[in-house]
Amino acid sequence: MFCRSCGKMISNNTNFCSHCGVRVGSQAFEKENAKPSTTGGNGFWRLVPLALGSLLFITVVICIINKPDPIFLLYTYPIPAVIGGFMLMLVRKNNILIAVLLLLLSLGYLLFGLIGYPPLTLSGVFTDSYFIQFTPETRAFFMSVATEKLLLLIGALYMILFNIFTRLKIKWTVVAALFASMIFSLAIPVYSLVGGISDQPGISQAEQNAIEAVERIDSSHKVLLSCQFPPSENTMKSEFKQGETIYPNSQGLKGGTVYGFRIRGQNGEIIEPLLREALNTAVDNTWTNGSGAFNTADRPLPPGNYKMELVVVEGKDAFITACTNFTVKDN
Repeated sequence: MFCRSCGKMISNNTNFCSHCGVRVGSQAFEKENAKPSTTGGNGFWRLVPLALGSLLFITVVICIINKPDPIFLLYTYPIPAVIGGFMLMLVRKNNILIAVLLLLLSLGYLLFGLIGYPPLTLSGVFTDSYFIQFTPETRAFFMSVATEKLLLLIGALYMILFNIFTRLKIKWTVVAALFASMIFSLAIPVYSLVGGISDQPGISQAEQNAIEAVERIDSSHKVLLSCQFPPSENTMKSEFKQGETIYPNSQGLKGGTVYGFRIRGQNGEIIEPLLREALNTAVDNTWTNGSGAFNTADRPLPPGNYKMELVVVEGKDAFITACTNFTVKDN
């Protein structure tokens, strides 16, 4: 017979459903040919990933229309979430194979987030200074995508642990599996979030993390400076007022290239070093690849002439592949 609450097949002489824990009694029905329900009672949770994916998809459409950011790779992230939602709806029982597939899908989801900068994890959104450049609407989009990935990962781990705990006959299976899956899924983000907040680099540590580079000019690479973010052709210039934020951008980089920017003074001295935690990864199919913000209101550059250098990192080596001159004027 089947449990009326979750639709799973149960033994004829049992008093409680081994899947959802609901008391059987009069709630069970004994029609062997009846189609098990996947959405009744406690089965409504299966609709959550699909609903989240659909809502996020609507958000993405709005973002595409408004074009808040040129990283088009982000717009493909809701698709795995929707697929995962459909898979959960079609599962008639806690199939370990489906759970493993969902877990691989979740890990792939995280992997794509790491390949295309920025790495969309909640800890990254909260601690990475790169996200400060974006408008609140774009940052909210990043946070929703990061949350979506985390929920999908929790769902996949939950299905696997539920099967394992059921076979081991552990009490409170649903609660234990959900709690364990949340612990496993949140462990790394929480650790990196706490570490990112508590281990803010000091001056000495920043000096140790500074990247040294040698000049190797690539004619296909260009450095463009914008006074606004996201950049446009109308916001590019070479003269800035003191305290007017400078957003450096690069053109000509291939997808996957690790890069960053640093500033030199008139005599060749490094004014703003490039730290390893400030490195970005270039994304294909974008007009420019930006990184960082300089001459901000809280850290203005002194009036003078400067050079913005594009630094490309290849393994342990770093090269200055392009640069441009700019001027900071007194207000």
